[in-house]
Amino acid sequence: MLANTAKVSTDKTEQSAAQYNIGNSYMEEKKWEEAVKAYKQTLRNNPMDVDAKYNLSYAEAMLKKQNEEKNKEKQKNKDKDKNKDKDKKDNKDPKKQKDNKDNNKQDEQQKQNPQNQSQNQNQDKPQPQAGKLSQQQAEQLLNALQKKKKKLHEKKKKAKGVPMKMDKDW
Repeated sequence: MLANTAKVSTDKTEQSAAQYNIGNSYMEEKKWEEAVKAYKQTLRNNPMDVDAKYNLSYAEAMLKKQNEEKNKEKQKNKDKDKNKDKDKKDNKDPKKQKDNKDNNKQDEQQKQNPQNQSQNQNQDKPQPQAGKLSQQQAEQLLNALQKKKKKLHEKKKKAKGVPMKMDKDW
């Protein structure tokens, strides 16, 4: 229905609104590439549409993230394939089999103990936890917010203006 409206309408604002809604539909379905195309068409018809600009940037970011995840997944699969090929070659040589078994035991021990190693490292160095601020950072943020609040109040007072008495009351 919306696609028909976008095609049939001669008014650019209607076309823009229809394309915007199409983009929203694609975003809801997580079809990022189609959403990006729809928002770009929206902005061609109405370059001042702030919501479309925001949604376009969001859809592009999600598309980029999706592509990165696919690339990582492909890379993992390639690494697994290489390791399988390598293991097959190594299994043919009896000396390398013994070395591989020893290496595998060491790898398993390291996999089981990385938590202990990371805990030991964390005990040596006090690091701020994610999401928590130091006392100094918190104070700086509060001061910045208070200054911003004062500026907004002053701006609001200036916008209201000062009531003036009229000389003549007619």
